[in-house]
Amino acid sequence: MTEKPRTAKPSQRSRRRLYRLLLLLLVIVPFWPEIVIWTVSALARLNGCHPDQKDACQIGTVLVSDVIAWALRMSATAVITGVRHAYKWAILGAICAWLVLCYAVVIRAWTHVASRLIIGFVVGVVFAILPPFGPLLAIATLVNDNCRPNEGYIGACTIFGAHVGDPQNSPVHDAVLMGYLAESGAPLAFGIFVLYAVLVIALRVLWRKTPAASQQSWPTK
Repeated sequence: MTEKPRTAKPSQRSRRRLYRLLLLLLVIVPFWPEIVIWTVSALARLNGCHPDQKDACQIGTVLVSDVIAWALRMSATAVITGVRHAYKWAILGAICAWLVLCYAVVIRAWTHVASRLIIGFVVGVVFAILPPFGPLLAIATLVNDNCRPNEGYIGACTIFGAHVGDPQNSPVHDAVLMGYLAESGAPLAFGIFVLYAVLVIALRVLWRKTPAASQQSWPTK
């Protein structure tokens, strides 16, 4: 007789849904500055504003450019300042620790080896690309003739009719320098994914060798 796949109990499925929601939060929360920039830019456009306009664009009483500058300072400028003070590896270590936490949640949220590996790979790609390039991607559609981000900090940046930060030292230039972190961050993220993949496969092999495994199949949900 063929074995019937073991299905998860309702309580187990409920816990897995919670872990999947937790994973979503863990992936989104680190990139809240980029989300702020995308959101305020979308609201400005809906309000009839354009990145290259001459008059200052406001949402209520707040300048859109001030919100963008604040979000960039909380992300790109904060990281670049840390790197300049020799905290590069501490910053990369924190990102890697967050990625490991995400992988721990993935293992709790999915039981299939394929699901764990695919979701894990996607999460790894996100953490390899968005930390160094997220700020630049967030302002990519806002770049215009009055705002040219560059690594030399040359020129002021005007978006939505007002300066983004200090005209002599705009935080948009920090977003360009962030890209250099990919040289170290991307290999680290890939290495962590490889270790994670080995762990997932090892857990599967160990489970098959347990006495209980001979009486039941791998969970299907």
